[in-house]
Amino acid sequence: MKKLQEESEARIGDLESKLTELKTRLSRSVPRKDIEPLNAKLKQLEDRLAQSLPKAEADAAKAELQDKITKLEAILVESVPRGEAERLAAEIQELQEKLSASKSEVDSLRLEVARL
Repeated sequence: MKKLQEESEARIGDLESKLTELKTRLSRSVPRKDIEPLNAKLKQLEDRLAQSLPKAEADAAKAELQDKITKLEAILVESVPRGEAERLAAEIQELQEKLSASKSEVDSLRLEVARL
């Protein structure tokens, strides 16, 4: 009987030790209901990461576009604005019409001079 009592006490000691260990683990754990939103957010972030470009690729694309912008700005500096170009085209047309009229006038005057 004494042996049985000793075994029971040893078993009770083991169970108390396990109970203490479980209480400690429980105090450091997070309820499953609190983890589910975190897992959903983690999945969402992983999906976004899978769809995103690596930083090196994004930086390379950005540098390439910046180079193109610089080249286009250099071309733009050397170009004439559209409004100015349209104004110049209209002025050229007007001058061509005046030149044509002047040529006709000169030709008429030459004919008159030739008749005299």
